[in-house]
Amino acid sequence: MSRFIPERLAQLDAHMAARVERGDYERLEWAVGDSSGLIHQGRTTPAPSIFRIYSMTKPIVSVIVLQLLEEGRLQLFHPVSRFLPEYEKLAVFTPDGPRRAQGRMTIHHLLTHTAGLSYAFMSDASAHMLHKAGVHSDAKVSLREEARKIAAIPLQFEPGTRFLYSVATDVLAALVEETEGAPLRDIVARRVTGPLGMADTSFRPGAAALPRIPPLKGGMSSGLLSPDAMTESYPHDEPAFARGGHGLFSTLADYAIFARALLRDARGEGRPRLLSRAVLEHATRNHVAHCMPIRIELPPQSINPGLAGQGFGLGFAVSQPGGPLVSRPGAFGWSGAAETWFTVDPATDMFAVLMAQNFDWPGASFDLQAMAYAALSG
Repeated sequence: MSRFIPERLAQLDAHMAARVERGDYERLEWAVGDSSGLIHQGRTTPAPSIFRIYSMTKPIVSVIVLQLLEEGRLQLFHPVSRFLPEYEKLAVFTPDGPRRAQGRMTIHHLLTHTAGLSYAFMSDASAHMLHKAGVHSDAKVSLREEARKIAAIPLQFEPGTRFLYSVATDVLAALVEETEGAPLRDIVARRVTGPLGMADTSFRPGAAALPRIPPLKGGMSSGLLSPDAMTESYPHDEPAFARGGHGLFSTLADYAIFARALLRDARGEGRPRLLSRAVLEHATRNHVAHCMPIRIELPPQSINPGLAGQGFGLGFAVSQPGGPLVSRPGAFGWSGAAETWFTVDPATDMFAVLMAQNFDWPGASFDLQAMAYAALSG
């Protein structure tokens, strides 16, 4: 017997269809499930699409870093410079200008976004320099070269002292390539998408997939979050393209497989297993308690709650008690810039995934989170 109330799921479907009908989205796809599998899914188009998932690339790369931890090939306290030498002598901004950073950037700092890095579309000094250096503007630039560009730009703060969402996972991905001695696209396929059977998830879906890739709504006038910049910053058919913080294409069905795998690992049931239960439990604790409350930079007019009510673990946002979104403490997940989104709740034995392509975030993901919990029968 399903743990979800059919009438509530029908209400969810009608709500999502109405959001598309009134023009909030060009299309939507959504799913809910538990450790037994996919329970319910819906979409507003006749056939499933392939989505640019932006920062939902990050959890997949973070899982690979945690796998390397399990294998003893790296430790969270290892300095990044052990793998990427250009991170040995970093600068940091101060009121008196840039100076040598006193602390060393570690893998733990990168996973928790406490490394002092920023993003080119933000408003701080590091962001302006990232933009000027062309970070994320040219998909033909290698991941390794992007990491070198990032290292040359002063940090916003001493590593470990604050939270700032950033290009940290791109640096992690370059570190993974150095550790594995292989391109990121091959590592992702060998360690995650291949074993799980995520056949439609890759950095290069190719020209044949183009009719299945939806248009993007909203966004900025230039840069990574611009619909007009996709050919340069997020191509669908560039052979060498791969990034750690964005770049993957995926489907609702594929990402539901990934979410379910994490749920089963968190409950000690995973086959095939991505991560041990103990490592995943450690990764989904709040590692930034000293930085709380944490925030993410949003447009002034946005009604997106951002990270309110959430902490951050090793590559995942982690729900905290008393937040503005319906959730359970310990639920974890992440989202992408165009409102792709997922959550995994081990205590409730539930996962949910939403796929959209709207930089302005009208909020269907938040509706899905509340309505999925409301659909549970117990």
